[in-house]
Amino acid sequence: MTSTFNGQGTGPGGIGNKSGTSALKLWLRGDIDMTTNNGRVVWWADQSGCGNHGRQSNQSHQPTYIASNPEFNGMPTVHFNGYNHFLRVAHSASLDMKQGLTVFMVFKPHNLHTNSGLLSKGPTNKDAGNYALTIKSQQKRLQFEHYDRKWWHFSSSNPLSTAPSILSFSFDTRNRVGVFGLNGNLIGYFKNRFQLLPNRRSLKIGLHQRNGLSGDWFNGDLAELIIYQNTINTAQRIIVENYLSAKYGIAPIPRTRTSKDIYSGNFPQHGGYTLDVAGIGYEADGRHSIAQSAELAVIDRSFLKDRGDYLLVGHKSPTNEKTTVNMDDKVAERWKRVWFFDLTDKEDNSGEVTLRFDRSNIEQAGSTTSTPVLLEQVDETDIFTIIAEPDEVSDSSISFTISTRQLISGRSYTVGYNIQDSVLGQMIKTVRGSTRLPWRKADDPIKKRGQTKRDKRHVVDLMSKNQQLLMQDSITPADVSNAFRNLIASVKGELSRDVLAKVEDIQGAMQDALPYISDINSSDPNVYMLRETVLQYLPEALQNYMNLPPKFATQQPLKDGKTARQILLQQLDLLSHEMTSLANDYHHRKAEKMLVHGRFLEQKFGTQEDNLLD
Repeated sequence: MTSTFNGQGTGPGGIGNKSGTSALKLWLRGDIDMTTNNGRVVWWADQSGCGNHGRQSNQSHQPTYIASNPEFNGMPTVHFNGYNHFLRVAHSASLDMKQGLTVFMVFKPHNLHTNSGLLSKGPTNKDAGNYALTIKSQQKRLQFEHYDRKWWHFSSSNPLSTAPSILSFSFDTRNRVGVFGLNGNLIGYFKNRFQLLPNRRSLKIGLHQRNGLSGDWFNGDLAELIIYQNTINTAQRIIVENYLSAKYGIAPIPRTRTSKDIYSGNFPQHGGYTLDVAGIGYEADGRHSIAQSAELAVIDRSFLKDRGDYLLVGHKSPTNEKTTVNMDDKVAERWKRVWFFDLTDKEDNSGEVTLRFDRSNIEQAGSTTSTPVLLEQVDETDIFTIIAEPDEVSDSSISFTISTRQLISGRSYTVGYNIQDSVLGQMIKTVRGSTRLPWRKADDPIKKRGQTKRDKRHVVDLMSKNQQLLMQDSITPADVSNAFRNLIASVKGELSRDVLAKVEDIQGAMQDALPYISDINSSDPNVYMLRETVLQYLPEALQNYMNLPPKFATQQPLKDGKTARQILLQQLDLLSHEMTSLANDYHHRKAEKMLVHGRFLEQKFGTQEDNLLD
């Protein structure tokens, strides 16, 4: 697939890329690029772009390929027999972990009673720079070994089990900290001052080599192996773990301080969107801002503000093409591939993301003149409806920059094409403009199919009733509240949901402040600001925006390169901030009165407390 943003975010869960230029240095997936001979693995192609392919030319050492393993959600796995199966990855400078090391492995040990070598780069007690990740049988625990002129070995605190699991290990050379993880849980860590040194040994998978081919062999199944040439931040680790958990059906990762199961699209009640799960997120030690799931790229603009903010997406269609199934009558066709969205907004303060769809493999350049639109499906029994028009369209991609308030967690999204601009839409308009359709009576009014409310929004008059109110000698708080309620009703079907959400935020803050105001006609600056915002500033801003043609409003740059839609959203943010500040000011005044009264009661009655209790 052609990347639409220089390959960023194309790694596991969207972490790293597949061009060999990121920290991702080895990525073996059982479901991609496996070469077998009579059911034996000969070649396992590396997806990192570094060319670190797993190979085994000796038939007796070739592990067994399992095309569908029920213990791993039906995904393919590679079985190592525990006595002579292993794969070799030729030495590469990309596997010298001088800056750090992070390993993810989806596996199932069949035997914990003998030492097992998961991976190793040379005999660890011989040459400087050799390292290994093993299972020690005595306590059934993970062990990391390294040799830098001294043999270092560190074990996890908790044991493993023989269930399918997501293993993780990382060592940060700067902070000298190593961490063991299993299914998202911390199962041990160590701190030591040793150095990760380079070496020129090949990497063995399924074998911890000692001398020659003697050593500890892995007995079990391996579904996926990922290695980064440094330590990744907490948000990135959580995203990778959720990608693996969804894909392989491993028990949901528990919500703890260090781990989160934040993607629910894999659950049966949501339809099982388990493929190419990827996302963006933010934790205390860093953020991840760009990720790609098949043809969809998610790019943070202003959403990742708080620790715990995440947006993860995934799909369930092995192939993609166009379809005309399950759409409303405003959509001519849509993509078959649909993405489930799981959004976590920790402080509910929203922000913008860009959804960029790569169209290069779906249609030939210039093959359609239809306007692409963003479609939403509430659940799998519902039809797809239009929620947004694009900010940018090219021969290779379609981009929507959209508020996260307009994206609903638990719903699905894809690309569609507006029927008005399609060949079918043009035929409908031509026929209806020239002749009566056979299924209509001669005197039936003809309504253009596909004409959206958004196309007619300029006929809504938001100002006339408010102007009449402003001319009255006296108005009441109820008048202001009713005016806002009428405003919401007038624009509800005309504006996109991100704009409407901001208007509703302003309404909520106004309702918080209104009970504190006894005289809405007062010249007090705060009261004046509230009254004028509801009756004039806000409806005027919305009216000016709604008078613009929809495509002009969302695509034509105006001031400082911003579109009318972006300028309106800024204006609404300003009004929302002012109204919220006003409401908070009134709340603080009330709280201060309560404190003052409390101090009065304490002074008056505090010394008599014992008598009152008698």
